[in-house]
Amino acid sequence: MQPTNLHVDITPTGHYEVWIRTVDLVRLKDDIAQNRSPMINATHKASLSKLYEARAACIYKPDGKCIGMRNPERFHLLRERFHEAQKNGLRIYVFSCSMSSL
Repeated sequence: MQPTNLHVDITPTGHYEVWIRTVDLVRLKDDIAQNRSPMINATHKASLSKLYEARAACIYKPDGKCIGMRNPERFHLLRERFHEAQKNGLRIYVFSCSMSSL
């Protein structure tokens, strides 16, 4: 059983998909990132991160798991360039190999 990320995973569709949606993300506050102590104790209090929403192109596997995110503008640019390369004759060959052969 694989864990589910309730913020981005979807109901499985059986296909690879890209959805543009609003997702919740976490950002460390600047003072936390710069002055973080490795220990939490009476003198070093734990600080909460800042939550925010952002638009993202989420890439999904057939099982509904989000395997990556890009901002929508970058995704559309990559998609356009991919289709342009295909029109110009670029062929992509997909093959499988085991990690032990590398």
